[in-house]
Order: sequence, then structure tokens, then C-alpha cells
Amino acid sequence: MNAREFYQTIGQIDDDLVLAAGEQPIRKKRFAAGQWALAAAACLCLVLGGAWVYFFNAPVVWNEGPVGAVSNSKLMIPAGSTSRELSEMELAGYYQIDPLPNVLGDDLRQVHTGAALYVDGGGTVVHDFNQIRYESADGNRAVTAALSRISSTAPAADGARASCIHGNSVVLTQDGSIPGYLLLEARWERHGTTVCLSAEGLDKGEFTAIVRQLIGG
Repeated sequence: MNAREFYQTIGQIDDDLVLAAGEQPIRKKRFAAGQWALAAAACLCLVLGGAWVYFFNAPVVWNEGPVGAVSNSKLMIPAGSTSRELSEMELAGYYQIDPLPNVLGDDLRQVHTGAALYVDGGGTVVHDFNQIRYESADGNRAVTAALSRISSTAPAADGARASCIHGNSVVLTQDGSIPGYLLLEARWERHGTTVCLSAEGLDKGEFTAIVRQLIGG
């Protein structure tokens, strides 16, 4: 083929073929093995997260009131028993808790601690009574705590849901039956001691932070 014939042959090629020759071929995208692994890990996290919420009740949940009394009733003190006041260190040792802090949250300071054990003639503890109160400087916010190893504080309502805070099952209750006034309560058990807190003038976030502070861990 001479040069003239070659030129004529090139000229007969369809223009569409010439344009298509300059385009990049389209390739189907494929998931790399690493991308499949990431997708599977994300799905697993969702499944495990749902299982954690279901089995361990991780979210903080609130039950509706009414809030019970936090102090042990003196009517429960057995007749003929004698009482002995406990110091703060004795209180911590008997209830197997860390010494209670002087300040809760930002400004709630301990204003009263009263604790006593009641024993029978043989020296066996038959009743424990205590009340630990914290108040803000203006008196508008307060938390009262009651601890018990012998006589239980007012029980939580049947069917009450529990939250998991620092590994402890905590029943949180809110009582809004008084217009413009919210009462909060928390109950949990640790090392054989039942703890009951009630709060006045605090919001739920502040109160939950105080529960976390007392449970620790």
C-alpha cells in the first residue's frame, strides 16, 4: 500500500470510532478486602452496642415517683435495744464504703451526719439509723443520704427499671407531683449496704453526676 492508498483508507474510518478511542475505559468498582472488613466491623459494633443496651441497661432511665422516705423509721427500733453513735470513720467501716466526701458536686457541703447502731443485750446489731445531709450555701439545693445494712429503707416500686452506673444497678426515680418542684431519688446496693439518696432543687443531670461521684470506680 502506497502513501496515497493509506491516506484514503484512514479517511474512511467512522468519526465515532476515532472519538471512542480517546475515552478512558469504564471499569466496575470492586470492594477491596479491607473495605469489606471495615463494613463488617461497623455492623458488629452496632449489634454489640444493641446487646449492651439490652443486657446491661446502660442508658440512664428514670422511673416516675412518688419518691419514698430516705431515712429509716425509728418505729423499727426493737424494744430493749441500746444505741451507740458512730463517728465518720466508724460509719465508713461499718457500711463498707469510702469516707463520705465533705462536698458533693460543685457546692453541696455536708451539714449534718447522724449515725447510730442499736444492739440487743448480747451486743448484736439489730437496727442501724443514719442520715447524712448536704446543702448549698443558699439552702435551695440539698441531698440527703441514708445507708442501711440491717433495716432497709423504703423499697423501690415494683417493676422499677434500673440504670447501670459504674457497674452498679441504680434505680432512679423522679417525682413531679408538686407543681414547679422536682424530687429525685436514687437507690443502689454495694458490698451489702443499701444506699438511698434524695435530692431537692437539683436537675437530673446534676443528681446523676452526684450518684456517679458516690459510686466511684
